[in-house]
Amino acid sequence: MTPEKKNTDKSILKRLEFEEKAVRAALEGDATDLKELQSDWQDKDSASENNIRTVEWEQYSSLQDALVEIQDAKNRIENGTYGICEVCDNEIPKKRLEAVPVAKHCVPCQQQIEAELGQNARQTL
Repeated sequence: MTPEKKNTDKSILKRLEFEEKAVRAALEGDATDLKELQSDWQDKDSASENNIRTVEWEQYSSLQDALVEIQDAKNRIENGTYGICEVCDNEIPKKRLEAVPVAKHCVPCQQQIEAELGQNARQTL
């Protein structure tokens, strides 16, 4: 590992740790909110309340997914595989990793994945 890559990995690890704390805090708040909403809705069952509950659950689920992506990226840093595309084994450009620290694929491979799966391929970053 080159000194530049080591410094980049350290910098990204700090960012990932910050993001992990923020996501965990949001998850704790959302879990509390979901419990409160659930108890409020046990006696009510209107369509608008169900829509609100669905949106809240989707937000909570998205935060859980983000936490998994962050933890996975941190594990790749520890294992020395961070910044290597999981499809072609080429290096992921530093600018991409700075923009999307949880990226698992280089741009060409990500584009191919998105073309195959459609626009809902966000989770395969």
